[in-house]
Amino acid sequence: MIFKRLGKNEIKKVNLLNDVGESNWNSEFFGKDIQPSYVAICEENNVFAGCEGYIAYPLVYKGNLQLTHRSERTIVDGNFRGKGLFEKLIQTCDKWALKDDSAFSWGATAALKAFKRAGFKSYVGFRSYIFFPIKSNVVRKAFSNPKLFNPSHLYSMYKKRNLKDVKNLLASLSLVKPTTVEKNECIYFDPFDYTAIAQLLLEQDQDFFKINPCTSLFNWLEKKGLYYEKYLIRLRDEVIGYVVVEKNQNLNYASIKDIYFKSDDANMYQILLSLSKLKTFKKFHALFVALNNENNTHAKWIQNLSASNVINLKKAGSFVIKPLKQQVSIKDLLLTDLWLEL
Repeated sequence: MIFKRLGKNEIKKVNLLNDVGESNWNSEFFGKDIQPSYVAICEENNVFAGCEGYIAYPLVYKGNLQLTHRSERTIVDGNFRGKGLFEKLIQTCDKWALKDDSAFSWGATAALKAFKRAGFKSYVGFRSYIFFPIKSNVVRKAFSNPKLFNPSHLYSMYKKRNLKDVKNLLASLSLVKPTTVEKNECIYFDPFDYTAIAQLLLEQDQDFFKINPCTSLFNWLEKKGLYYEKYLIRLRDEVIGYVVVEKNQNLNYASIKDIYFKSDDANMYQILLSLSKLKTFKKFHALFVALNNENNTHAKWIQNLSASNVINLKKAGSFVIKPLKQQVSIKDLLLTDLWLEL
């Protein structure tokens, strides 16, 4: 069995093993905006038996950019399983990642046992899915399906865009009485400015990892057909953070894909309330945001929201982390949905 790095001229061949589309293989591992990324493959008699991909994700840590890698496109042909190939594929990617000074590798997966055998730490039930109601004047019978409050079912429903279930959920959310507290008149939302955000993030010294909302990341996502509305968060005349939003016009809700702000200057409740008052969300039922309740900063944001009329669905999500240059746990990640976009 030969272990080697996938060449660009072998995309068609690896897509026969894991058919996600040749364009996806090209953009995820060979695009200039997402380097250094690589795919380890194992080959026997000119047949690809398995593959493991590491996609480069530079994160912000203590005011500096730190390279990490996301595990993706993992598969071992059924005819070759039970031979430890997955573990060797991970070891091969780890060797390249360490050479590039990657801090750790990570991924969202349900195959926890396999990743644990390959040296990853696994985490479950760390996410809170929060629905922030915007309006209550929609007359519709509240849903009667109790599964909608099951976190795993909700997440599956959300990812699969199950229209019937989501519509029922949003209809019920619209019947939840929204807060009557006025928005903070000092909080404003301005057009996104990459330079201002880069300066803000590099000035911070928090010991957690957060995604770097840079031009190259969004260029890469746009090439994959993913588009978002992005805003600066301003408190009076000072830029204190940003928010990235995906709007679903058909279902009248907005999903917050990424959010960060200096917590000493404002709170999550004030920011979501002010955001919900924007004209662009006038006809929307709710805002949706996923936060990592194991992270101290996110836990404070969740606690701050608990006083308002939100629905907080806890104990969802499964995640794996393998420390490379640095010891890291789920508590160290300011994990949002933007981490998981592909």
